[in-house]
Formats: sequence, C-alpha cells, structure tokens
Amino acid sequence: MHRDVEKDLNRLQKKQAEKAKEKISKTPNYPNNDSPEDSELLKGDLKGWLSQRISKKDRLVYKIESNKKIVYIAAAYGHYDEAPRRSKSTASYR
Repeated sequence: MHRDVEKDLNRLQKKQAEKAKEKISKTPNYPNNDSPEDSELLKGDLKGWLSQRISKKDRLVYKIESNKKIVYIAAAYGHYDEAPRRSKSTASYR
C-alpha cells in the first residue's frame, strides 16, 4: 500500500472507508491477475492498474503482481487524482 493511502482512507466518510477496506482485504483473493467483476482495467498513465468504485467520486486504484504475490494500492480517495504520481515508484509502498 502506498504510504499515503492511509491518509486517503482517513479522508473518506466512515461508510466509504469501510467499503474501501473491505475491497482492499479481498484483493489477495485474486492471485492470478484475475480481478473482481466490478474492477475496471485502466488506460493511459495507469495502464496495467485496476480500479474499483468506492463512491461516486472515489476510486480504489491497485495493481496485482501475481508472480511476486504483491498487490500495490496507489489510491483510495478521489477520481484518479493522485494515482498516476503514486503508481510510478514502488519505493513508496509498504
């Protein structure tokens, strides 16, 4: 998870934060680069990343690397605002 995703979760309303945390907890259930049916494959700067709707304006943006068994979560607040910047380097993930 990107170091700023925790801040994203704190900015969400309680109901949306719970929904985001539930979606985050389910992402390891798709280890073969499969994704939940409500995921959208992103294009452009976020090619290779997936998105799930949290609310009308908020998206969970993540990437699954099944060969390394890693799920990178770039954003959980806003409509892709910070995701392109956060997706550039895995050094900021923990």
